[in-house]
Amino acid sequence: MESKLAFLIIALTCFCFASPPAAVAQSAKERKFAVHLMNRIQGPSFAQSREYCGYMVQLPSGKITTGTINPGTRDGCSPTRPENGQVLSSFHTHGGFTEEHYSEIPSVQDMRGDAREGIGGWLATPGGRLWFIDGPNNIARQICGIGCLKQDPIFRPGAQGKVADVYTMDKLIAVMGPE
Repeated sequence: MESKLAFLIIALTCFCFASPPAAVAQSAKERKFAVHLMNRIQGPSFAQSREYCGYMVQLPSGKITTGTINPGTRDGCSPTRPENGQVLSSFHTHGGFTEEHYSEIPSVQDMRGDAREGIGGWLATPGGRLWFIDGPNNIARQICGIGCLKQDPIFRPGAQGKVADVYTMDKLIAVMGPE
């Protein structure tokens, strides 16, 4: 009995004082690159009403660049993992604005993909929002709001309801369903 009690005390002590997982950090350099990159691919994404995706990588020289930028479909995209450089994060757009798709926030699938890879991810929306998805911690933060990136000319603010600044996986599931 005493050994079970001692084990329980140790387990609770470890649980109560354990640090939460560290957030996936993004440098100012990576954020600046993300804004530039997303502004560059928003136009084709709107015009073709499809997602574009890939990975941001840091080369041994310190330069941040991308691997291949892949075109996707209206509601999905499969990035190609680059052979060179250190992967910093994924990135993708949400295509052009439509009333049918809830495209102003990350999807459950977006967060699950980054969580599965253990990385962060950048998302650009038709409204011109920029999100950072902290995959390992299952949380997405809006980095900048409507119009901070290029915006789809047919975008209608508020058409898909109120958009929060932060979403956890549970909150995304509550809004969109488990996908």
